[in-house]
Amino acid sequence: AWCHEKKIPVRTQSQWAKLLYYSKTDPAQNMFPPWTADRDDNKRPDGYTKIGKNVSVNAQGELVAPEQGDVFHIPMLGGVEKGKNTLQFQVKSGSLRCTVAFVKRFKTLNTVIFTGSEKTFEVPAEADYIAITLRNTGDSPLVLTGASLKQQ
Repeated sequence: AWCHEKKIPVRTQSQWAKLLYYSKTDPAQNMFPPWTADRDDNKRPDGYTKIGKNVSVNAQGELVAPEQGDVFHIPMLGGVEKGKNTLQFQVKSGSLRCTVAFVKRFKTLNTVIFTGSEKTFEVPAEADYIAITLRNTGDSPLVLTGASLKQQ
């Protein structure tokens, strides 16, 4: 009942396996987890293990980090297409630094660090998942209106 109430799809193990391993993916699909989804009501967006001090989502759905420091950490983002991908943040105000780590069996293969709102990078074929960490590097609040991660 809880899953249906929270609009979480319920499938059997074999249905999930077929969907995950044998169905064609949509490279245009945005793989970045929304910060407006908190289905388990733990005061943290689903998929994010760490949210920075005083970071919040306002009534307009914007992510607001009022001071310098950690904004969020997404430790295990799976399902990302191999090859060229673009990570883009829609920045309303402020400045950021983003770290993307490509991981295989809990071992970091390599890391991309960038400042600014957008970066295109290669996801290695052997990567199991990626980890994303975002920091507010400015003296003013960082306000994000959205984010996307898509294959190019």
